[in-house]
Amino acid sequence: MLADSAYGDNSEFRRRVRCEGLGYAVGLHRTTTVWRLDLLGRRIGDPVAVGDLATAIGEVAFGG
Repeated sequence: MLADSAYGDNSEFRRRVRCEGLGYAVGLHRTTTVWRLDLLGRRIGDPVAVGDLATAIGEVAFGG
């Protein structure tokens, strides 16, 4: 599923897409917060802004 940030910034939308077993690529604003997940889908730490996450993992790893 592809969607712009109007949907990507909506955590309930992203959750429902995952519940349906679908993969997705969505636009997000830098201030949107997300949970980091481990390999089993469990939350790691506190929510993090995607802009901060992109900076932390590097532009190439984030798809830039």
